[in-house]
Amino acid sequence: MWEIRILLHISMFYIAVSELPTKFEIIVNEQNEIILKKQKEPKDLKELFKGFDYKKYWADWKKQNSDKSKEEDWGEPVGREVF
Repeated sequence: MWEIRILLHISMFYIAVSELPTKFEIIVNEQNEIILKKQKEPKDLKELFKGFDYKKYWADWKKQNSDKSKEEDWGEPVGREVF
């Protein structure tokens, strides 16, 4: 991982990045420097959803959608849904 330090008084700058789009974490430190850290891509789904609380997600969803089913109603049956 790499980082770029930029002073706040600089009004224009260019960053050469090999792959686009590139996501950065932006931090301003005590010396008023902007620090851009390239975010690494997750290597798998387990890493991508690390820290995700699915129980809280569904509890919040249920509060907001108490009268709805979690399954979408697509209307008429399609394909082999009718036996």
